[in-house]
Amino acid sequence: MHLFSDESADHLMYSSATLSTMRALGFADVRSNYRESVDMLVTATKPSSAARDID
Repeated sequence: MHLFSDESADHLMYSSATLSTMRALGFADVRSNYRESVDMLVTATKPSSAARDID
């Protein structure tokens, strides 16, 4: 079921800004593998040394 609230400005994610943010957070190999209409699948890896910094 599609919720119209998903289309509000509070729920929008802009792909280029989101991918840049993920890279800035330390994710590597950030990719948009699939996109159809407003749906997008993103994959990335988090290097183990960067993951320890979060703890």
